[in-house]
Amino acid sequence: MAIYNVTSRDFRSRQAEVFGIADRGERVIIRRRNKQAYMLVPVADSDFELSAEAMLRVEVSRKEYAKGQSVICGNEDNVIAHLESI
Repeated sequence: MAIYNVTSRDFRSRQAEVFGIADRGERVIIRRRNKQAYMLVPVADSDFELSAEAMLRVEVSRKEYAKGQSVICGNEDNVIAHLESI
């Protein structure tokens, strides 16, 4: 699999072509001079959906919270203290 490196300027001028490359499953890296680089990848609707198992865990957690069976951590120190206690 090839990796395509493009500058942000090149990406702007060739967007349709670069999107086509990503659509074919190739890796596309967009570079901003000496700054951060980004990877362009297609996403599907399913990438934003929770699995049935995750949804069940969320529902159980909501019920525990409603019953007061949860730990509330107001800041980072509370989170660290709680995690160290378990």
